[in-house]
Amino acid sequence: MKILAINPWVYDFTYYDLYAKPYGLLILSALLEKYGHDVKFFDLCCAENYSQSFSTKRKSDGTGNFYKEEIETPPQYASFNKKYYRFGLPVDFAKEMLENCEKPDLVIITSIMTYWYLGVKATVKLIKEVFPDVPCYVGGIYATLLPEHARQNTGADFIIKGNAKNFFSTVLACKIDEVFALPKLELFYNKLHYIPILTSYGCPFYCDYCASKAVYGGQMQFGDTSDCLEYLLKYTSLYKTDKVAFYDDALLYNKENHIFKLLKSVINRGIKLKFYTPNGLHIRFIDEECAELLKNAGFQKLRLSLEFIKNIGYDNKTSLKEFEVAVKQLHKVGFTQSQLGVYLLCGIEGQKRDDLKMAIDYVYEMGCYPYLSEYSPVPGSKLFEKSKKKCKYDLDEPLFHNNSILPLESEEFTYTDFLELKMYNREKRRLFS
Repeated sequence: MKILAINPWVYDFTYYDLYAKPYGLLILSALLEKYGHDVKFFDLCCAENYSQSFSTKRKSDGTGNFYKEEIETPPQYASFNKKYYRFGLPVDFAKEMLENCEKPDLVIITSIMTYWYLGVKATVKLIKEVFPDVPCYVGGIYATLLPEHARQNTGADFIIKGNAKNFFSTVLACKIDEVFALPKLELFYNKLHYIPILTSYGCPFYCDYCASKAVYGGQMQFGDTSDCLEYLLKYTSLYKTDKVAFYDDALLYNKENHIFKLLKSVINRGIKLKFYTPNGLHIRFIDEECAELLKNAGFQKLRLSLEFIKNIGYDNKTSLKEFEVAVKQLHKVGFTQSQLGVYLLCGIEGQKRDDLKMAIDYVYEMGCYPYLSEYSPVPGSKLFEKSKKKCKYDLDEPLFHNNSILPLESEEFTYTDFLELKMYNREKRRLFS
């Protein structure tokens, strides 16, 4: 079967390539190839993959901007007075690219953030213009969390919930055992600034503000570390980059039986790569041995998930004692302040301005850099229904899930407070740089 797999445009105020690749779609495409299907893949967000005229600035760590064009701001965001963009290929270029593509038997479009659905809708519209009689499927996180909204608003013929295994059984009437695989990147990308990798699938933890259980179904599976190593060697060589981004949600979980094996192989074979962790690491798993392995294997920047320093009634991923022990170990093996980024969740119900300011100061004092992670109400999470009652916006409209607008703004933590604390953090960063 000829299948066209598409990563849609992102419509938003901001979107930065912090190691952002549609890994779920890459997994599905790899499995489709494995089982004999002919897959054509387009990443509409990654414009430079199709023309160097859309290249943007990149940092030495491989991150950078996406090509973007300003578009009309949705009326829901009218009061924010912020520019709104389509991130990715210009529409005419994308249409011409698709018109030169052989007609597929079906099209599947992935989806990620719920508040990016306008980009999915625009992509479906384009597909229908070029291939009006080809069935169009939308899957991914948004489709899984809000299937009825996706049915009513994207224009797709079918909405698919769940992972690749469910796609095979629902769409292709074929049962498979795998839920993830290592993608054949050369089939999808002409150029990469970093190599994305997922070595494990799922997350064993159920934080109040996260919907991992709804997305992964409570599954936790691990890939073969030998295969992962060969994958890294192959693609860092092919794309002439030494940068690797781990996409695992729980990279250090079951560490002795999984990630430690991979890192020890890297060290023992003298492989020189630069590793990054855009998803926050679970701090409680960082002991002396773990810190040494991370340093010796080549990790350049670690993102640590602290979230709060004051208990305000939600699941904490770690305690302050565990955090302080972990940071001490990381400093001991040679990680510097600029290499240790700490995620602090902000804008969640019950949080006060001074709570976050105190957390920012604390993280700097501990020898790390704080990164403010704005709370987004996520359907399927424990907090979502509670957030609906407290939010001044109608959260049945996914555009209001956007963390850029601080959906749970309150008298104790206003949008103005948020902007001032972001500036406070930037100014303090300069003092420590």
